[in-house]
Amino acid sequence: MRFGQQARQSARSPVAVSYPKGNAHARAAAKQAVQLLSAAGVPRGMIHVSAYEGKSATVSLSYARKVAVTRECGDWSTDIANDAQNRPHPDFGCAYQNNLAAMVANPEDLQQPRSMGPAYARGRMAGMENYNTGKWTEPPVNEQSFFDLLFN
Repeated sequence: MRFGQQARQSARSPVAVSYPKGNAHARAAAKQAVQLLSAAGVPRGMIHVSAYEGKSATVSLSYARKVAVTRECGDWSTDIANDAQNRPHPDFGCAYQNNLAAMVANPEDLQQPRSMGPAYARGRMAGMENYNTGKWTEPPVNEQSFFDLLFN
């Protein structure tokens, strides 16, 4: 079930279910896997079942997903302390790129932007109401300032 949920959330390709032709138990297990994937929310049209030659009992499930990958950092081939022209070093931006790749939820967002959805009007209106009434400028109640804490 967890595999099906992950496939539904992160896969942009069909889920492949493969089983050996010569094993009736594997065929039954593949059929049950399709039912479980459907129960996990994977559309039936996104599940492709295929048989391969063999008699083993191995049923395989797979899907393809994109992952953001960057090069490894650590190129210290130049001495940046003695660069009179202040040029970027070979590793410039590497840590930033690695951190961004690790944090991105959907790597396809780095290739092209998603289409815009509808605006969240209720949340925007609440923020504008606070702004218009001056509520956003009111200090918190019963809170001492940093200055008061230091010198009193």
